[in-house]
Amino acid sequence: MIVTIDGPAGSGKSTAARGLSERLNFEFLDTGAMYRCVAWAVLQQNIDLTDEQAVVKISQQIKITFSDAKVLLNGEDVSLSIRTPEVTEAASLVAQYPAVRKELVNLQRQAAKDIDIVS
Repeated sequence: MIVTIDGPAGSGKSTAARGLSERLNFEFLDTGAMYRCVAWAVLQQNIDLTDEQAVVKISQQIKITFSDAKVLLNGEDVSLSIRTPEVTEAASLVAQYPAVRKELVNLQRQAAKDIDIVS
């Protein structure tokens, strides 16, 4: 089962999702971190954030995993790197692209294949 919390940026979705996952004894999937990973990868490769095709390509090439309290991008711990104001701003831009959202939704579904999650 997948339970998804939706709302505007900065509204406390992750906090609510974490609390709900604990209460239901489900896993918590930080989908915001996934968008931040795409943004961080785009910024690291000096790709223009307005180049939708290039951003989508990055979203399809990267590997995002979660291990304990860490966010791993292609095996590298980016837990702190993705929490900068620059990445936050870039994440809101890459999240506007439907193909990026589609790619990350597929990853979220794969993550929830055999477990119950709140995202």
